[in-house]
Amino acid sequence: MAHPDSMDDAHLPDSDPDRLIDASNVDEPDDGPRPLGASSDPTLLYALLFDTLAVVALAVIGRASHSESLGLGDILSTAMPFLAGTYMTHLLVVRYFHPMAVASSGIAVAAGTWLVGMLGRLFLGQTNAPAFMAVSGAFLAVTIIGWRLARALLRKRGDDSRH
Repeated sequence: MAHPDSMDDAHLPDSDPDRLIDASNVDEPDDGPRPLGASSDPTLLYALLFDTLAVVALAVIGRASHSESLGLGDILSTAMPFLAGTYMTHLLVVRYFHPMAVASSGIAVAAGTWLVGMLGRLFLGQTNAPAFMAVSGAFLAVTIIGWRLARALLRKRGDDSRH
């Protein structure tokens, strides 16, 4: 069998939308971990892009709601601890599962992003008020898990309309 990095999305074991939603199947690893480093699998890059956009949206919305500067450096300084969590989770967890999987990858990335983000904020001397912890956790869960779920449902709907 070909290496997972050489296969397109349609041929990956978890690319079936039913497997992406059904928690009994979605957490099964595919053919093992993908190697660290550059990948030819576009789904890894798409997942990282959309997860990054979710974190940047959290930073922009948070800063805007407190009437703080929306300069690029300011947004990045707010987003950086969470981006570290996103990238660490992708390196350590997502490579073991299909990057678009709702239950395994989505939950892992949302939780890892939030946890490392909170620890990073503490390390950098930023505040972690309980309300911020709750709102940021909810936002990251809704966006990071949500885009995967929306993708799976749209793919399932597309497959159902072809039959």
